[in-house]
Amino acid sequence: MLKNLLFLLLLSCTSFLSMGQNIYSKTFGDPKNKALLFLHGGPGYNCASFEATTAQQLADQGFL
Repeated sequence: MLKNLLFLLLLSCTSFLSMGQNIYSKTFGDPKNKALLFLHGGPGYNCASFEATTAQQLADQGFL
C-alpha cells in the first residue's frame, strides 16, 4: 500500500515538471525532394558544422 502511495506521489510530482527534451530541426531544399535525416554524434555535440558545410550541398543535389 505504501509503495503504491509513494509511486502515485512521485508520478503526480513529475507530471508538473518539464522532463522532456527540446528537439531542434532545420530543413534545407525543396519539400518535394527525397528526405535525408542527419543524426549528430550525441550529447555535447551539435550539427552546426553539418549545416554550414554539407546540408545546402545535399539540398542542391535533390535532397530535402
